[in-house]
Amino acid sequence: MKPNILLITTDEQHKNTIGCYGNTVIDTRNLDVLARDGMVFDQAYCANPLCSPSRCSILSGQYPSVHGCWTVGVKMPQNATSVAEILAQNGYDTAALGKMHFQPGNPAVEMSEESGDYSMNPHDFDTWQGPYYGFQHASLAIGHTCNGEADGLHYGKFLRKNGVDINRYWKETMKSVRKEKTHADTLWQLPLEYHNSTWTADITIDYLNQRAGSDKPFFAWCSFQDPHDPYRVPNPYHDKYKEKDVIPFIKQEGEIDDKPPHFRQWFYGEDPSWLFDKEGEIDSIPAGYEMGRPAKDFPEWKHRIWNSCVYGMVDLIDDQIGRVLEALEKNGQAENTIVIFTSDHGDYMGNHYFWFKGPFHYDDVVNVPMIVRWPNHVKPEQKNDSMVSLIDLAPTLLDAAGIPVPEEMDGTSFLPVLEGKADSVRDYCVIENRTTRNGLYLRTVVNESYKATFYSGKDYGELYDRKKDPNEFVNRWNDPEYQEIKAELLAIVEKEIIDESRQNIPPRIGYA
Repeated sequence: MKPNILLITTDEQHKNTIGCYGNTVIDTRNLDVLARDGMVFDQAYCANPLCSPSRCSILSGQYPSVHGCWTVGVKMPQNATSVAEILAQNGYDTAALGKMHFQPGNPAVEMSEESGDYSMNPHDFDTWQGPYYGFQHASLAIGHTCNGEADGLHYGKFLRKNGVDINRYWKETMKSVRKEKTHADTLWQLPLEYHNSTWTADITIDYLNQRAGSDKPFFAWCSFQDPHDPYRVPNPYHDKYKEKDVIPFIKQEGEIDDKPPHFRQWFYGEDPSWLFDKEGEIDSIPAGYEMGRPAKDFPEWKHRIWNSCVYGMVDLIDDQIGRVLEALEKNGQAENTIVIFTSDHGDYMGNHYFWFKGPFHYDDVVNVPMIVRWPNHVKPEQKNDSMVSLIDLAPTLLDAAGIPVPEEMDGTSFLPVLEGKADSVRDYCVIENRTTRNGLYLRTVVNESYKATFYSGKDYGELYDRKKDPNEFVNRWNDPEYQEIKAELLAIVEKEIIDESRQNIPPRIGYA
């Protein structure tokens, strides 16, 4: 019997916001139970620390430079390799539930099927429910938390059906944001029953109930929009965590000074020309520039307020995941269902003086949580230190379903690791990140002992000794003792994704 597959993802979640990864403050009881019943991966890495590229890598099993969605605002080709399509062709019922973000969402882009502007979108969401990238059923959301485009797609239809004007709540929230040094500016007044995390759990539970008793296996991707910024959460989760609860930040005075130029430009508030290319395109802006002040002057009290809100956002998601897993159990589907939990990328969360995400490949944004449960196949209570990449998910799911893995997938199935037949299937992970089509192009390789970031066309870079310096404080790029190691890591990067004939870098059509 082919297994059901339930993939649960969050958006921009730091690995250390979960109990099984060492967080003793946030209540993540449901994810911790999932971890107890399965395998927890400590060295899982995304293929790109931005939403769309990473999600498309999960779907395709390919690097962003291959599948074509190299940053947000780029549309992944509809005919690209899709694990959902392959599963559907082999007898699976497939469903995309929540935030997918395979295409731009904002501003209104008529070439995008995920545009938050109904007047520009090719679909009538009162009737359209797929197919979409191999998913036979689609119920989609776009945007983040409480920002304007969150009323688009199927989630927007749900809000309007219930008479909820999310933009009114947004305006009320923005009024409170103007308050200084107060926890109140992170309170999201939207009633909990209309929150996007509640809605995502609701539609997933509805789908699982519909599939109960069916002989046809399913692949459902349940995708939550949180805890991505802007950091807002409703009660009771908002008031549950205070600034004093926040885990201390990982940072060291002077750590930026031996980094590449764009670190220092951002930190000291210098000319941010590194963010732009000759076409005027721009990538995600890390906190500092966006807040109108250098990162070095960004107040720690604000970081603490934001983090206390993130804690509440994660707690809320965990409760919703608990509802989904309970439905799976009640329907008798749990025993034959592979459940995978992960996030598309992380968030600096104030570590190294950084916030949000950007072209700085600290583990905070590239090392993601990953938990896998599969009764009678994956032994419970396992911690695994082997390297895995999000590009490995697609081939692993196909392998578990007994379906051949296409040669065009860059990932490697880690099914042997899950089933205890191998300790690991890869020695390293590669992460890439283009700030613009012609701007900074980062390629990072990480293995058990070292991590290096190479900048295309630049003579500077980063190299960290992970055993001696797990917090990545000291850059060994120019250290004579590490030059042989640097050359070995560069050879890995060139072998993995330097093939120009496979690279697909289409123009950007939107901003998010």
